[in-house]
Amino acid sequence: MARFFWGAYDAVSAAVVDEAGGEGIWLSGLCCSASYGLPDTELLGLGDLLACLQNVRRASKLPVWVDCGTGFGNAANFAVAADDLRRGGADAVCVEDKVFPKRNTFSQVAHALEDVDRFSRKIALARERLEGTGCRVIARTESLTVGEPLPDALRRASAYADAGADALFLSNPADSPDRALEFLAGWQGRLPVVLLPTSYRLDAATDLDALGVSVVIYANQLLRAAVAAMRQVVERFQGDRLSVTDHEPMISVPELLQLTDRHIV
Repeated sequence: MARFFWGAYDAVSAAVVDEAGGEGIWLSGLCCSASYGLPDTELLGLGDLLACLQNVRRASKLPVWVDCGTGFGNAANFAVAADDLRRGGADAVCVEDKVFPKRNTFSQVAHALEDVDRFSRKIALARERLEGTGCRVIARTESLTVGEPLPDALRRASAYADAGADALFLSNPADSPDRALEFLAGWQGRLPVVLLPTSYRLDAATDLDALGVSVVIYANQLLRAAVAAMRQVVERFQGDRLSVTDHEPMISVPELLQLTDRHIV
């Protein structure tokens, strides 16, 4: 049965997912970068990502999948980084087939795809490094992002499966799931598929299991919701300097203490 993961970026967001009974956590590159005040352009180093992972791990025992962007360099770099992240508590590492330094999928810029053979080497070396550890390697293809025809996405996915990927992450920034559904129909379940419906909705009647979808990730909704709520409080305070003492739309201090203390005391 398909599972639903939520994007987290620090201990508080991870605790919220854990408290709500979430099934897994996606350590989002976008959200972690934003939490450091950086754009999602691979400025975040491995040490920074490990620090984010440590904080998330402190707050939750849920499975954590780590967004590794394009993998910190060449195949050897990614293999070593993947092992470091595994030692830091990652249950899976995800690498995408864009050229370093990649830009966020939703950036209105030209996106360049990595050569299939070079990217497959990244997967193969990481898979070899992680053999027997239980940590998975997820291959993310951005073929649909750059507007390539469906056969290109299927060709890349097949090569990544041959290289040893444990699952395929299908990126599709369109406002409709149509191209993703077309891919799934042609893919025929060779590997479990991960979807990220950021800009499109999945119909309630969509049979994810029949389509071969293993995980659905809501990657950045918590951060976006948090920013919206913070803006609301600040704007309210600007209009009425006494309103910040009101509890709406904030949680109470005891609730916050309960959230942060639940895994400590």
